[in-house]
Amino acid sequence: MKTVLNFNTISYRNIGANKVLFFSAFVIIVLFLYAFLRDTATLISLDKTQKLLKEKRVSRAIVSDSFVYLESNATMYKIARSQIKPEMFSNVKIDIDSSTKNVLMLLYLILALSAGSLLYRYFQKRSKKNMQDGTISMQSSCASLDVGSTNESVYPVNSDIKFSDIGGIIDVKEELEEIIDFLRYPTKYQEFGARMPRGVLLVGPPGVGKTMIAKAVAGEANVPFFYQSGASFVQIYVGMGAKRVKELFSAAKNSRPAIIFIDEIDAVGKKRDGNRNDEREATLNQLLTEMDGFEDANGIIVIAATNKIDVLDEALLRAGRFDRRVHVDLPNPKERKLILEKYLEKIPNVIDSNEVAKITTGFNGASLAALVNEAALLSLRREDAEVSMGH
Repeated sequence: MKTVLNFNTISYRNIGANKVLFFSAFVIIVLFLYAFLRDTATLISLDKTQKLLKEKRVSRAIVSDSFVYLESNATMYKIARSQIKPEMFSNVKIDIDSSTKNVLMLLYLILALSAGSLLYRYFQKRSKKNMQDGTISMQSSCASLDVGSTNESVYPVNSDIKFSDIGGIIDVKEELEEIIDFLRYPTKYQEFGARMPRGVLLVGPPGVGKTMIAKAVAGEANVPFFYQSGASFVQIYVGMGAKRVKELFSAAKNSRPAIIFIDEIDAVGKKRDGNRNDEREATLNQLLTEMDGFEDANGIIVIAATNKIDVLDEALLRAGRFDRRVHVDLPNPKERKLILEKYLEKIPNVIDSNEVAKITTGFNGASLAALVNEAALLSLRREDAEVSMGH
C-alpha cells in the first residue's frame, strides 16, 4: 500500500496548531495579568477609615496615585487619596506603592518578547517561503523541460512530405520502399512469418536530408511520426532521460503503426568505455530495453540518424535493434540536378541546372538549398525579374 503525503494539508495543520498555541499563550498571559493586577481591596468611606485608625486595626498604609490602601489583618481596604490627610496616619507605617511601575515593566517585557517572537516567526516563514519558491521554480523548470519533450513525443506529426518532394537519393528510396510497405500492410509480413527490422539507421554527413527522408517514409506510409533528438534525452538529473525514452515509446505503441525518429542518436548512444556517466548510460539502457520489447509492438519502426556511426555502442548496432543501415551519401551530379530543380520550381529563373550541378561538387542538399535561396535574395535586392547564372 502506498502512503501519499499531502504536504499542503500538513502545512495547513501546522499553521492551525501554531494559531491555537499562540491563542492559548495569549489567554494565559491575560489571565495572569488580570489575576495579578486585579484590585481586590474594598472601597470604604472616611468615617470607616477613621474608625479603623482609631481602633488601631490598620497595620500598614500603602499610598498609590489614586488611593490609600489600608492593610487590616488579612483584609485590604482602600479610600480615595483626596479624602484623607497625611496626619491621620502618623501612628501607621506608610509605604509607597511601586507595583504599578513593576507591572508596567512587566508589560513592556511581555510586549517586547511578543514582538520579538512575531518578528522571528515572520522572518522564519519568509525564509521558508523563499526556499519553497526556489524549489518550486527549479521543479517547474525541470517540468517545463520534461513537458516540452513529452509534447513532442506524445503528440506526433502527421508528415505531408513524400519521396516525390525530395530530389536525388534514388538508392535510399529503393531501400526504404520495403519499410513503407511493411507499415502499410503489416499483416502480410506477419502471416508469412517474416520480421521486419526494428530499427533503421540513416548514416551520412550533415545536410544530406536524413530527417527529410524519415518524414518522407512516414508520409508515404501515412503513419504518425514521433520526432526526438538524441541531445534532448541527455539531462543533468539522473533518470529524466530514461523517463523521456519510456514516454516516447509508450506514446508510439498507443499510436501504432508509427515511426519513431531519433536525430543525432550518437548524443545518447556513444560507446560505454567505462567512464562514469550514470544519466547517459541509464538513458541508453532504457533505449535498448524499449527496442527489445518490440515483440509485442508490431507496426513500430525506429529510424535514427547519425554522421558518426563509429562512436555508437555495439549493443545498438547488433541484430534485433538497428540491424538495417542505410547510407545517405553526398549527391552526385545527377542527384544535385534533381535537387536544384526541386528548389527552383517556385522561383522565376533562367538557370541551367546541369551547369550548376557540375560546379557544385561536394555540396549537400542543405548547401544547394542555401545557394538557391541566396541567389533569389540577391535577385530581389537588384530588382531583377528572374534568377540567373550571374546571381
